[in-house]
Amino acid sequence: MYNHTDHPFVGRRIFASIGEPWDFVSSIGDNKLEGKITSVFELNEEIVLVCEVSTFYAKGKTIQQVIAINRHRSSQNVEDELTKDNKATVNLIYSLEKEIISPENTLDVLLSKNKDSNFLVGSIKFV
Repeated sequence: MYNHTDHPFVGRRIFASIGEPWDFVSSIGDNKLEGKITSVFELNEEIVLVCEVSTFYAKGKTIQQVIAINRHRSSQNVEDELTKDNKATVNLIYSLEKEIISPENTLDVLLSKNKDSNFLVGSIKFV
């Protein structure tokens, strides 16, 4: 079990290629995000990455943080793939209500059953 600061991924730069929605645009261009990992957690034996990313807009809100979680738990281990410098397929969850995703509210954002949380589908890799 990790806390949010003692994992070697904290501070690593990432690049995300976004596949869904197909018309995704961020401040750095079409279908891509760049950023860095700010916190790492473990939830149900899976790694959870909180990331600051290039700005994008959703439903009139400015988004600058996402939570990356494994998209295909049965076929990949995100931590292993990133450690090997491979890409990992993830859901990138973002909140329309929480301006800052913090260690204290990460689980709330992940488990939100209302329209506050939305997600992108893509892959991430270290840069």
